[in-house]
Amino acid sequence: MKTTRVIAWILAWFNLIFWGIPVISSLIQSLASPNPLILVILVFFAAIPLNSFAALQLHRSIRNPQVKLNHQTPVGIRFVGTFALCVGGIIAVSGIIITQSAKDLLPVWKEQMAQYKQPESMATVGGLQDMGILMVVLGLAAIVNVVLNMRLLRWYYLVNRSDVS
Repeated sequence: MKTTRVIAWILAWFNLIFWGIPVISSLIQSLASPNPLILVILVFFAAIPLNSFAALQLHRSIRNPQVKLNHQTPVGIRFVGTFALCVGGIIAVSGIIITQSAKDLLPVWKEQMAQYKQPESMATVGGLQDMGILMVVLGLAAIVNVVLNMRLLRWYYLVNRSDVS
């Protein structure tokens, strides 16, 4: 169980930092934009850092039994974790699709790069495949983090229930 706790702790910090910074910066940028769709998308992506924050609270309670778990933390791990699990799955599956069909997606990608006035030399099949692999890794990091956090929450409740009786 100690190895699971260490892996979950590392993934929680990674997901909190990696997903939290872009979510906060996108939130600040979206306040200047009147498009409400951006806020809806941000709510889904914010599930990953919120779940990671709740997981860090759980880790604190596991390491220090005197610190009681807040009554909202299990909700954050379960309910928000479900959204984070879906977002991680969508990212991982999208990465697999991009990796497998990079050659077919390259003309569309070049067209979008030209629309934003980016140099076309940045768009290659290898670059798209690398981006797809990165998406798979990031999606799996979110999925594994959520699953481990749910298991640790269950273990936490089992240990505390056995201490009471």
